[in-house]
Amino acid sequence: MRARAELVESILFAANSAELRLPERNMLDRKVALLKANPNVHLKIDGKVDEKEKGADKGKAPLGMQRANAALKYLVSKGIDAGRLDVAATDDTNPKCTTHEEWCWSQNRRVDFTITAGDTITPVP
Repeated sequence: MRARAELVESILFAANSAELRLPERNMLDRKVALLKANPNVHLKIDGKVDEKEKGADKGKAPLGMQRANAALKYLVSKGIDAGRLDVAATDDTNPKCTTHEEWCWSQNRRVDFTITAGDTITPVP
């Protein structure tokens, strides 16, 4: 169960940024180990923006896609076949947090991961 939770755990971003920070790279490294141990698993990588970023109509979809692509490129650079990864950027109509404050918005600037194939996941040490 923990392996599945690690695969679908979201990564967060700074406001108006698609740069992967060290904690997010560490989380992606755990996903890499799990994906290498489970070649049947495929993921959807979905970039999200926060409420304030949504106000910038020109930047919304591209920023979400930039975030998703940053995660994709990182995983591929670590040896994961891009054919196992689908990328999307969707308007977050169901944000994780809805309070209109910075601490809350920071939870909505993220990339979500969804397992799209491979029900059985073998944990790695």
